[in-house]
Amino acid sequence: MDSNYLALQTHYLEMPYMEEKRRVRVLLPSNYETETANYPVVYMHDGQNIFFSRESYSGYSWKLIPLLKNEENLPPMIIIGIDNSEENRFAEYMPWEVTIEDENETISVGGFGEAYTQWLVETVKPFIDEHYRTKQDRKHTVLAGSSLGAVVTAFAGAAYPDVFGSLGVFSLASWLSENSFIDYLTANPIDPKTKVYIQSGTNEGNETDQLLTTKDTDQAYIDSSINYYDTLLRNGHRIDCVWLRIFAGEYHFEKYWADHFGEFLAFAFDKE
Repeated sequence: MDSNYLALQTHYLEMPYMEEKRRVRVLLPSNYETETANYPVVYMHDGQNIFFSRESYSGYSWKLIPLLKNEENLPPMIIIGIDNSEENRFAEYMPWEVTIEDENETISVGGFGEAYTQWLVETVKPFIDEHYRTKQDRKHTVLAGSSLGAVVTAFAGAAYPDVFGSLGVFSLASWLSENSFIDYLTANPIDPKTKVYIQSGTNEGNETDQLLTTKDTDQAYIDSSINYYDTLLRNGHRIDCVWLRIFAGEYHFEKYWADHFGEFLAFAFDKE
């Protein structure tokens, strides 16, 4: 077997609040079978999009396998890809209900983010810790996601500050419920030593986003990232533990999240 081969294992875990089983995949480091070490764990939302471009909604993945194979500076780690609910992604990743109006109707969506986060912490993490050699402490437990996945990542960091030691918040879409988002974070400060990486492009908005708001959605993504950063600092977060990155010309696409994911992992694990 290729000494640089990364095994990918698949599980289906019960999700009571959705009355279904959800696919959870585990990418193991190349030396997992030959070593006895325990490894840090990175949990990621939108699991269909992170490993293989052929599975990704956009046709482009986060390129995690080549990243971990080729980036020698990063420590060996376990990556957990949790599939999204294709039909209920918005509801599951948004902790608060959002009212959406169009010419014909007004609907409320969202509100399952708390239940999803509880399932992640109380079902997925214990299962992974039981079946794999993990470093279970918060310093070695990382959570990352993009767009709505970034919203639920930031929420989970505040809801479970003793669980997650690093957060990767890519293209934060909290503008969909900005007041509720900021109010929750203000009332639930995360550990000031939590590593928080915040990344946005200047061209994040798209036609679908624009149907949901009268705001300039390009600016809305930037504002959400800055508001999150400011809220962390107002709560007493250590400035050396939060990194805000805004990139000119980049937009809402897996390629740009992939481009910066190695940078985030290096920051999370204190690598140059």
